[in-house]
Amino acid sequence: MIVHREPLASDIQWVEFNKATRALSLVHEDGVTQDLGIDVSEKAANNISQGQEVTLVHFTNKIVSSHQTIVMIIHED
Repeated sequence: MIVHREPLASDIQWVEFNKATRALSLVHEDGVTQDLGIDVSEKAANNISQGQEVTLVHFTNKIVSSHQTIVMIIHED
């Protein structure tokens, strides 16, 4: 689950996780890849690499204003 307070610039098509670099990125509908800049620990990387979907949750004033479950693609390199 990825929780965010600010609205996203466009619809997200999928999430990518690169096991080698431990980078987590959103891929927008126009093909733009947005690196989340999260420092993913090795333990978290092992857990994330077993996943298949991610739920994006947008909060506004401490209330869930939207959520979306999308596919996650794992890159081995």
